[in-house]
Amino acid sequence: MSDELMRSIDAHLGRGEEHMRLNRAAFDRNTEAFERNRAASDRNTEAFERNREAFDRNTEAFDRNIEAFDRHERATERILEENSQLMREMTRRSERVTRQLVDAVRESMGKTDAVIEELRDLRAESR
Repeated sequence: MSDELMRSIDAHLGRGEEHMRLNRAAFDRNTEAFERNRAASDRNTEAFERNREAFDRNTEAFDRNIEAFDRHERATERILEENSQLMREMTRRSERVTRQLVDAVRESMGKTDAVIEELRDLRAESR
C-alpha cells in the first residue's frame, strides 16, 4: 500500500476514534442526565403521592367541618326556635300577671275608696 493510502487510512481511523470518543462522552453525559431525570421523576412521583394523601386528608377534614357546621346550624336554629317559643310563653305569662296585678290594684283602689268614704262618713257623723 502506498504511504498516502496508509496516511488516509490512519487519518480516517483517527477521526473514527475521535468520533467514538466524542460519542462515548456524549453517551455518558446523556446517561448521567437520564439518571438525574429518573431520580427527579421519582422524587416528583413521591411528592405527588404525598400531596394526594394530604389532599385526601384535607378533603376529609373539610367534609367533617361542613358536617359540624351543618350540625351547629341546625342546633342554632333549634335554639332560636326554642327561645322564640320561650319568649312568647313569657310574654303571655307576663301579660296575664300584669292583668292580674292591674285587677288587684283596681280592686284595692276600690276598697281604699270605700274605706275613705266610710271615714268621711264617720267624720261627718262625729261633727
